[in-house]
Amino acid sequence: MTTEWQEDVTTMSPSESKTGANDLPEDRRARRSAIEKKSRQRRQHVLRRMRQEVKQLENHNYSQLSLVTQALEEDRAKMLKLLESHELFQRTADAMARRGSSRRETLTNQSHKDDFVWDTGVPPSSSFAVQIRQRSSAECYELVRETYETIKRFDDGGQFVSTGANFMGWTDKRKYDESRALQYGFAKTFPLESAEKLIMQTWDVFCHADSMAHLSFNASVIHRFQIVQTLGDDLCIIRRDHKFPNLPLNFLTVHIVFRLETPSGYTLCMRTIPTPELMEALEPHELYYDVFHWTHFNHAFDEDGKPAGCEISTGGYIADVKQLVSKYWLFELVMSVLRWENMCVAPLFLKCV
Repeated sequence: MTTEWQEDVTTMSPSESKTGANDLPEDRRARRSAIEKKSRQRRQHVLRRMRQEVKQLENHNYSQLSLVTQALEEDRAKMLKLLESHELFQRTADAMARRGSSRRETLTNQSHKDDFVWDTGVPPSSSFAVQIRQRSSAECYELVRETYETIKRFDDGGQFVSTGANFMGWTDKRKYDESRALQYGFAKTFPLESAEKLIMQTWDVFCHADSMAHLSFNASVIHRFQIVQTLGDDLCIIRRDHKFPNLPLNFLTVHIVFRLETPSGYTLCMRTIPTPELMEALEPHELYYDVFHWTHFNHAFDEDGKPAGCEISTGGYIADVKQLVSKYWLFELVMSVLRWENMCVAPLFLKCV
């Protein structure tokens, strides 16, 4: 463009205005007028080219600025996401630190002793004073045997239906038995985990008051946790009370919790057991409910038969029709599975970043 301007300036040299000595005045005026017109046209042409180049430069700069702006917006979004993840991590770490502090305080008194009580404010009841009957080893192991056979029938039953959904790696199945009780199950494989590690961590959660409260319900629910009886390192009987903030009832249950080794890995189970002495002492604001839930920690193998992690298969029964029609109970079933993964495997939000 600069070269073109130089050419235009050169062509407008005064040498073109030289006239002969014998030219008439009219001829000189006509020639001068033609030169001025040509000069004016050339200047206008140069100005048009200059405006076009300015426009091109402006468009180029605008395009460059648009690209920079877009890149900055993407960087800003990434930074906000990273900041959000960091804040979530900080909140989770703080909550885990508080739970750890609480656990250290309670472990001083607990140490797996019978009659240990952990309470976050469940409304008092005369049923708290009931002495729940201690069961013999034979009774406990008979409960374990019967429960395991029931679980096997569930696993071998077939005729399940599924939503077909895959939520964060979890798949589902369900069916109704003859009594119209809902039998449900969730499954997921963790290729980087071992069955031994996960059964130990889950057992630790189930047998401690604060972690079990965190696993079962959200923070708005208040809990009472009482170890009634222990039998060795693999079986205990626990009374649990909890109250939802918007419901007038206290829900309570006494269940046996046990773990055992199976041909395919390990099984952990929690099941409500009959407690007539407690049922007779319930007050009007208390409701005794059934819990039957288990988890298989099976060894996973690849096509060559080499270890490939741990396959989790968790299931249970809901016999109470009122629980089945409650969206809250069904929601809590799914949430408890996700809370378990968050507590025993890895924080879920870190996987989503």
